[in-house]
Amino acid sequence: PLKQSLSYSFVERLIELQNHARQKEGKPLFYHADVLGLLSHPYILESDPSRIVRMQEEIVRNRRITVAAEWLACTPLLATLFRSVEGWRGFSDYLLAVIAQIARMPYEDTEARRRVEFLNVISEEVIKLRNSLNNCEIELSISIYTSLLRRHLQTLRIPYEGEPLEG
Repeated sequence: PLKQSLSYSFVERLIELQNHARQKEGKPLFYHADVLGLLSHPYILESDPSRIVRMQEEIVRNRRITVAAEWLACTPLLATLFRSVEGWRGFSDYLLAVIAQIARMPYEDTEARRRVEFLNVISEEVIKLRNSLNNCEIELSISIYTSLLRRHLQTLRIPYEGEPLEG
């Protein structure tokens, strides 16, 4: 099942990050627990381990409750990740942009093919859901959109391809 994959947990963390995001003086702020959760996710941590560990340590050391997007945006990936979104269409665009950037990253582990495949499935499903909602011509809140997206992604199964087990 897709819901038991790292890719799904990554999307869940993105949803929570945006659910708890706030604005102060027109600048986006993110809740520290969501930020630390995303920074510790393997997809993000592998992008620049030393910098990200330093960022995590600074957030904890300074006991930050909220973290400014401008402070977090020190790499192109983190700038894409830590930005606020408006409306469900904006959230859909945000998910697609983040997933595309993660899928393009070079990976050294043997799970790279599976990771990209799972991310592609999620992207396709985000696009399908968006197209379906556009055809309905109804306006949704981000919370309803994320609820529909979660429910849909939790039902997906990705067929396993590989050598059969001997036994």
